[in-house]
Amino acid sequence: EFDHVFIATDPDTEGEKIGYDLYVSIWPFNKRIERLELHEITRKALRDAFKSPRSVSLPLVEAQVVRRIEDRWVGFELSRRLWEFFGEKHLSAGRVQTPVLGWIIQRMEEARKKKLVANVTFEDGSELMLENIEDVDMVKKLYAEGALNVEVADVKYVETVAPAVKPYTTDSLLRDASIFLRMSAADAMDAAQTLFESGLITYHRTGATYVSSTGLSVARSYLEENFPGLFVARHHGEPGAHECIRPTKPLSRKQLELYLQSGLIRVPMRIGDRELMLYDLVFRRFMASQMKDALVRRQMCNLMVLGKTYRVERVVEVLEPGFLNLYQTIKTVKALEPGVHKVLNLQIKSVQAAPFFREGDIIALMRERGIGRPSTYAQVLNLLYKRRYIFNDGGRVLATKLGKTVYNYLVSNFGSFVSETLTKRLEELMESIESGKVSYQEVLKELYGETSQISKTSAKAA
Repeated sequence: EFDHVFIATDPDTEGEKIGYDLYVSIWPFNKRIERLELHEITRKALRDAFKSPRSVSLPLVEAQVVRRIEDRWVGFELSRRLWEFFGEKHLSAGRVQTPVLGWIIQRMEEARKKKLVANVTFEDGSELMLENIEDVDMVKKLYAEGALNVEVADVKYVETVAPAVKPYTTDSLLRDASIFLRMSAADAMDAAQTLFESGLITYHRTGATYVSSTGLSVARSYLEENFPGLFVARHHGEPGAHECIRPTKPLSRKQLELYLQSGLIRVPMRIGDRELMLYDLVFRRFMASQMKDALVRRQMCNLMVLGKTYRVERVVEVLEPGFLNLYQTIKTVKALEPGVHKVLNLQIKSVQAAPFFREGDIIALMRERGIGRPSTYAQVLNLLYKRRYIFNDGGRVLATKLGKTVYNYLVSNFGSFVSETLTKRLEELMESIESGKVSYQEVLKELYGETSQISKTSAKAA
């Protein structure tokens, strides 16, 4: 009944493949089909998209098809080997989930190691923490005798610029949601999806920090009214397929709540406390990215304790707050006065050499090492939970006995197929297909030759 069809699925490879499937289904009935690319669901974005429709991108579709085929070639075959060996058909393996499981296991081993730290308070109230204390018994003895002193020397002060933060990408948003909101990756992505579909934030599956001219206008509108003189336009990178995660309107959380309650803004989804908390993170981070840098005063000095020297650097004063007015990332401490200080209070304790991973830490590592994509970060963790390979203990992500056993079996028998190196190389190949640099048939042929070796490998117990 319509003479023109527009497809506006998500602006990523998954969305492109879904759009292609729709295109193929509609083609017999209507051949006038075009693709719209929406990075935010707003009236302006929709109008702009209608001005520049395009065809479905076959390289993006081909990359997604290859990714799904490769996932099945590797994942299904390795999973089948797990079923045969363990006799449990709920187990699975994959080129992304298995290396990530390995990180979690490795971090647990590192966290079992301990180190000694000393929290020290001087008579003037100054506090500091010292690591790698060598002669602990002597330190305790001198403290008990009231004779433990710390010398502060070579004191210098410098003024340095603390650059404004960059706006959120998927991984950094999930990390902060984990740290500040104690929100799981799955819950954070669900809340972000609701905010996106409600037209309140831009597309939330992105690895880009780029800010469009529309985004700059949103920031300028809010900051010039609420923080006069602090607006500094920054694009934070070059234009690409995606933009950063940012609000679509110059409304703070409080303003948004008022607009929603009064009916000035109507959205198709329910916006609850979870969504509002995540929106507040996105809003403050984005606005801070468009504000002046901060200027701080740093103190650098040497501390001498029992013949050992510690180099210390601390922020002791904020001279010009800039973006810190809205987004506090720097904590100041009292400056240490030069001279010999008597230790008034001493606490020596054993702490973990490395902290256990939180979900946000794992996702940040996935981004850093080039494993997984913004659209799959949370899915990978969800799958590891579902398979009972990992569990969450008060925010700490820990591996189960089953997870360790499965991982050891896979590494012992199929290490080259679940290695971080292979996974990263495959991600790079997919990107090359997307950009049209390589043929997807050639990549499939190469992958088939490699993955067919899995069935030829004779497995042994881990």
